[in-house]
Amino acid sequence: MPDLVPHGAAALGISRDTAYSLARTDSLPVQVVRLGRCMKVRRAELITFLGIREDNGDGAWAATQTPLAERTTATTGK
Repeated sequence: MPDLVPHGAAALGISRDTAYSLARTDSLPVQVVRLGRCMKVRRAELITFLGIREDNGDGAWAATQTPLAERTTATTGK
């Protein structure tokens, strides 16, 4: 599981302080797992939210362009 900061924050395009602030209020679009003082994000959830497909079927890696509104709705239910 990658650390919320710097990996999760960088992937989401937000600052370290913003990531911690959103994590404290459970406002991130991905679940945060707290392990002691560490905050981690699930890699699969982060990749799904970002709209990245890891395998396009022929063994090659590919990124998809999923609109943000669809990703937000799918992960948060809002």
